[in-house]
Amino acid sequence: MKKIIIKTLFVSTLSWFASSAHAAELVLSADVDFTDALIEYSQNQQDELQAAGKDYWLAYGIAEVSGEPGTDGFVMSLNAAYALAMNEAYGNLASVVGTNKIAAEVATRLKATEGTNDTFQDDCDKKVNEIRKPGWKSDGFVDGVMATLQSLAGRNPAGDRETQFSGVIYCQSVLNERSIDEIQTNLVEEVLTGTRVIKSAIHDGKIGVVVGYSSETAKASGILAAQNAASQPLPGARKEIGDWVKQQIAAQPGSTLGLAGTRMKKLSNGEWAIVGFSVAPHFKAAESGGILERQKNDLMRTRAEQGAMTELAKFSSLSIAFSQENRSREVNRETLHKEIQRDGTEKATVKLQNALALQLSKHTSASSKLNLRGAQKVYSRKILDEQTGNSYYLAAHAWSPSMLAQVNNFRNSTAAAADRGRQTTGAEQGVSRKAYSSAPALQEDW
Repeated sequence: MKKIIIKTLFVSTLSWFASSAHAAELVLSADVDFTDALIEYSQNQQDELQAAGKDYWLAYGIAEVSGEPGTDGFVMSLNAAYALAMNEAYGNLASVVGTNKIAAEVATRLKATEGTNDTFQDDCDKKVNEIRKPGWKSDGFVDGVMATLQSLAGRNPAGDRETQFSGVIYCQSVLNERSIDEIQTNLVEEVLTGTRVIKSAIHDGKIGVVVGYSSETAKASGILAAQNAASQPLPGARKEIGDWVKQQIAAQPGSTLGLAGTRMKKLSNGEWAIVGFSVAPHFKAAESGGILERQKNDLMRTRAEQGAMTELAKFSSLSIAFSQENRSREVNRETLHKEIQRDGTEKATVKLQNALALQLSKHTSASSKLNLRGAQKVYSRKILDEQTGNSYYLAAHAWSPSMLAQVNNFRNSTAAAADRGRQTTGAEQGVSRKAYSSAPALQEDW
């Protein structure tokens, strides 16, 4: 039996984990229910974080992947399943930290009957009398069909009033009943700023995610949304993040396709870097096709990269609307049914109905916007996942205050250089330079 133990990714971001010997674990094996494992992990992780003074609130989401592992459709379905799982996690988190508008409605009906059953068949008698009285003419569908058939057979339907009574009359009356209808609704509308993915994994044909929210993540999202740059940028921020991304890929248990969402990494200067991961399918058959077929994979790589940037926007600010409706119905009913045939024969039966039904419906919508500068692509590769056999693209985009400061400094420097160039005379451009080989020398050409 294969057992996968997914350890927390907080080791590199929260210092308290460095000395903790009881970090929460997500344990997955063939006999473990994935949902149960996610619930247990998220609860244990939240308890440990809060016990350490970190005001984290965690929630999970899970969704089925409809495609078959190893097929192109698996990764395509995975993207949709991930979006569904994230929406469920957002909704669960909003239900905890937001305001729940809860409504409940219960309708009951009780009826009890004692006495002769025929007493409750007055309606049937009225129908029979009405249908048989002289001069009665039916406009009913059944009678119309019967009249047509009789005409085709050479008979005059109007000559015999009894032929107008051509169908069966059905009557019914509820004798005893107990029915209970209950509707429960829950509506949450919330803006989440700084929801990070703590864990994501694929198991048993499903993808599961655990998201976390705290004042620390909210502050980081505020810095991202305001586009606040570092006053003293870290020169090696991009490389530090890139090395960390490779570590996450190597450490991802099971299928590497499970690495998704927005993660946080604390850099060596103490600032937070926000990293978005996303995947897209690689079509193997397209490699041997024509130019139009091969460009599909180029577009898929672009899709993965765009998806990684979108994760940054979700982290910055996410408007979430979550609604849930639970319906239940229980019916216990005793009904008297009566049939009156054309020849006047009557048949009465008592029928019992017992029914119990439950219905649950959920709806979640999420939207986000971000004006972004300074984000950089720190990873974009084609990967072969050994567990599923799928070839796919994995992309990661990152943003940090240092990366933004570097971009701002570069823009200011190039703008200043352009201004100086507009003020430079032609004579200053004629300074001779030493000849060099076709191989550029870094100190001279860059």
